[in-house]
Amino acid sequence: MCSGRPYVTVWRWEKVSSGDEIARLKGDREAILVMERPILNILGQLSGIATEARKWSTKAPKQIACTRKTIWGLLDKWAVQLGGGLTHRLSKSDARMLKENDLASLYPELDTHGARIARFISEDDQTQNGAFLEIEVRTEKEATKKEWSMVAIKSPSCWTISAQNDAKVSVMNLL
Repeated sequence: MCSGRPYVTVWRWEKVSSGDEIARLKGDREAILVMERPILNILGQLSGIATEARKWSTKAPKQIACTRKTIWGLLDKWAVQLGGGLTHRLSKSDARMLKENDLASLYPELDTHGARIARFISEDDQTQNGAFLEIEVRTEKEATKKEWSMVAIKSPSCWTISAQNDAKVSVMNLL
């Protein structure tokens, strides 16, 4: 017991089989009975995410990544990583992401979203983007415009286009 409170010890994450012990609860019997079901639900959820991530990671020709919007946040992203997938980003410092309203506030004098993207790309210091730069677009047509597709060719590893429905499209795959 830690300061009289129950606690959970989870073993190092490895592939597990039915019947394997993956965690141990210690503490007051009544407190454990209250915690048991929620902990089992969380572990089951994370195990399912890791299993699906592993399944998709072994089938996909390239690496897969989880969405940035997850129910359990960092726990879900941890499970994806353990399953062999990539996390979207853990903090804003990991990668840069520009949404439509970011571009509108940067370039209020420009009339269209496409013009704002083109201006941003022409002025962007790619060394400040982290692991990748993601720009939200509204249509696939916006994602494939020559003005910014040529920039992607110069730096293919760090450009992603994000449609408003959160579907990710690699610029390099669209060229």
